[in-house]
Amino acid sequence: GEDVARKRRQEVAQEADFYGSMDGASKFVRGDVTVGVGSHVKGGLRVEKPNGGFHLGKQRPPRIVIGPDAVVEGALVFEHPVVLYVHKTAKTGPVSGATAKTFDTPTAPKE
Repeated sequence: GEDVARKRRQEVAQEADFYGSMDGASKFVRGDVTVGVGSHVKGGLRVEKPNGGFHLGKQRPPRIVIGPDAVVEGALVFEHPVVLYVHKTAKTGPVSGATAKTFDTPTAPKE
């Protein structure tokens, strides 16, 4: 019912999916990030620590997925724990604050 719909809206609001090309560094504070198949992000990716706010319960670390043939020019900087998946055909700049898990399936593992 309404609770399910509200939960799904929150999930969608917390996801950022990129397809195509983006210029400039991208900054995120919370939520999952997917750089889609063949996408090109210039300027790197940065996931910052949320400052303040309140959290309901224990939240899982955000999932960051760099998809097949995606390119992220510039550094990937993570200021708090994330689960980082990088497809074996993707190209990224240096990674700090996370250890990339390589995958070779069409989509990243579901944990």
